[in-house]
Amino acid sequence: GDRFTKLHRRGSVKPEDIPTDDPAFYKHLGSTQQLRGHALDPDLLQHQRRGFNASKGPFQLPRLIHQTVPDRKKLSCQQMQLMRSWRDKNPGYRHIIWDDNDIQRFVRTYYPRLRLMFEGFVKPVERADIFRYLVLHAKGGVYADTDVQCMEPVDTWNDVNRYDAAVLTGIEFNNKKEGFQLNNWVIAAMPRHVLMMRVITEARDFITSHFFQLAKRGGSIHSSEYDKTILARTGPKAWTRAVLFYIEAILRHTTSRPLVENHLYGDVRVVSVPWLSLSWGRDCNIAVKEWHASKHAPEEGRPLACHQFFGSWKGNSYQFQHDKVQSFECKQEFEDSGPLDEDFM
Repeated sequence: GDRFTKLHRRGSVKPEDIPTDDPAFYKHLGSTQQLRGHALDPDLLQHQRRGFNASKGPFQLPRLIHQTVPDRKKLSCQQMQLMRSWRDKNPGYRHIIWDDNDIQRFVRTYYPRLRLMFEGFVKPVERADIFRYLVLHAKGGVYADTDVQCMEPVDTWNDVNRYDAAVLTGIEFNNKKEGFQLNNWVIAAMPRHVLMMRVITEARDFITSHFFQLAKRGGSIHSSEYDKTILARTGPKAWTRAVLFYIEAILRHTTSRPLVENHLYGDVRVVSVPWLSLSWGRDCNIAVKEWHASKHAPEEGRPLACHQFFGSWKGNSYQFQHDKVQSFECKQEFEDSGPLDEDFM
């Protein structure tokens, strides 16, 4: 292979090795290089070497709901309405709103070895992606984007299958045209699950390999080319790769591609498309009916959560959905308990 591939494998990088004048290249790449050769989760390596039998349920998810915002004092009407749905549907749960300051403190406290990598990300959405995996690893519970509506109490999500899943994840799409992808905008998990560390490894490896690809072309991490790979670097594509790795390499299950909907793989349940997916700004129940009609499938149950796609990280790319977005009124301010207390951190 070429010298970039050799450097990549050796884990040593010098500025003169990379033909780019972007200083952020070296800062971020250097932070990921520090992690090469170190197990992000030692248990994961042991499971991979020796084989691993997933824990058996019943699993009672921690009564925690995690959501992230840049600034808790600057919430849109849509965000407040949808975030309130999680509190209204889940009395007895602790609903935690993490802002950027909370997140920085959390990473420094729980994952100091990942701090340089975390702070080196160029886009806020990359840090938001990584945080959801880390907070579920440390605390467990449910993570949901702020443009996701809770449709059914979280306590009911796992009870239909007698609490057999330590991780619940939804299919975003599963068809011949688009392929197969899990979503990462809502994930439920028990704490300390090795899958959450695997997705961090996926992000680290993708960063390193993609930086070399950009460098060889004289590219920049501030380019549109870099932006196009966010989904694969830290987003749902990275999450999908991690889940498949866990099922196939750690659990050593023989799987078909795509994965079977509403199936338990070890301790990970892959939830059917209409229950943890869909909507695009429409009424969720209507979206589910339309999905079933298009598939000529009988309707069973109700959607658990519904993505309204108010997210702004892609700028204007969702503007074409504006006429479909439900009109939410700000009837009252969102009740927030303020910064996290030290006993939780």
